[in-house]
Amino acid sequence: LRDISKVFQGLLRAHPECQDTKEHFTRLWIHECYRVFSDRLVNQEDMNTFTGLVEDTLRSLFTLSLKHIWPNKQSPIFGDFLRGSYEEIQDMDDLKMFLKDKLKEYNKTSGSAPMNLVFFQDAIKHITRVLRVIS
Repeated sequence: LRDISKVFQGLLRAHPECQDTKEHFTRLWIHECYRVFSDRLVNQEDMNTFTGLVEDTLRSLFTLSLKHIWPNKQSPIFGDFLRGSYEEIQDMDDLKMFLKDKLKEYNKTSGSAPMNLVFFQDAIKHITRVLRVIS
């Protein structure tokens, strides 16, 4: 029950005006389910089973397919660190620029060892997951 509560807490973080269509809301719901449940899975077989369950649920309850929700096969990323409201981050270039700016800011801080990080796609996804957990 605690995990289901976490999914609902994530859904409630988003502003209603950002979730004005069935597709937008289901993208948020899928994102929250993947963050709460799928991020803990360690092997591909379990991930495939989970994805199948999500696909079946989408089809039966929302009459949508995962391909319709994720046309590019990339899971949606939601966060509140770009604009202050919990919303889908659709422009990865904006997110990458935000992370680079924060890294520059960190590296200018006196007393901290400068870091030279490369923000590739998987690194960005992991950073957004960590930010979600600590916020």
